Amino acid sequence: MRPSSAHKSHRHAKRELLYTAVREAMIRAGVLSASYKFKVLSLDPRGEQFMVMMDLSQEFGGHVERLAEIEVMIAQSAKSRYNIRVTAVYWRLNELVSVARPAGAPQASQRPTPLRHAGAALAAAALPELAMAALKPSPVVHRYEPIQADEVAAFKQALAAASAQGVSVAEGGAPSRSAPRSYTLLTGFEDTEMPDSPALVPALSATQYGDLN
Repeated sequence: MRPSSAHKSHRHAKRELLYTAVREAMIRAGVLSASYKFKVLSLDPRGEQFMVMMDLSQEFGGHVERLAEIEVMIAQSAKSRYNIRVTAVYWRLNELVSVARPAGAPQASQRPTPLRHAGAALAAAALPELAMAALKPSPVVHRYEPIQADEVAAFKQALAAASAQGVSVAEGGAPSRSAPRSYTLLTGFEDTEMPDSPALVPALSATQYGDLN
């Protein structure tokens, strides 16, 4: 097996294990599976480091103080069980992620609300604040929504800044706090990976809407 193929296979396996760690952490935190969705971003070719990006239903908005606790659970579980380093978890409220509502219940705005990065147990290099792109309200027909070009550009810019600064993790140190920020590239469960060839910024995988360039 070629090295690139071996790395890709290893990365896929690690990603599946991280999915398990995230879901189990959310269960332990008492968060219903219908009230969130997430995707993960591999930060190295072998899949040893990841970022987690989470969309929460608006019903979770009153419990934002629990985000730091959940981040710690995700990071510790991934590291201790699977030797996967979760460098950061990013959150936002999104009406498109919703638990079952009674018939006739009023619908809130579909514009996602950015949340504060609560500070992962394994501290990440600071990423610049990303401007949230306005999403046009549309009927919820599919599980996915298109990714806007300015969202792709903003996310790549943040990853480039993180790559330039490097990731610093203090042994046994306390989690670091970072300034308020948000992310913009959460569209569902499609996979996001680094390319096999070296690159400063991880490329985004193909989605049902085509490749992201």
